[in-house]
Amino acid sequence: MTVAKEDEVTIQVDMKLQKDVKRVLKNLGMTTKDAITLLYKQIAKTNSYPVDLTLTEKEIANIIEKRNKK
Repeated sequence: MTVAKEDEVTIQVDMKLQKDVKRVLKNLGMTTKDAITLLYKQIAKTNSYPVDLTLTEKEIANIIEKRNKK
């Protein structure tokens, strides 16, 4: 039996957003690690981003702008 090696991923997320997401995931019986692992598996499987983004262009631009300021 082969044991899969794991790598650590560290991100910075707005604290309120993290709290809100953890609450939702808890209600779904999932952890943040579960959700991120599922997302990564879908990206690898589909070779695309598997989530329909419903943010406005302005919201996306603000996220990108904040990231580029770092």
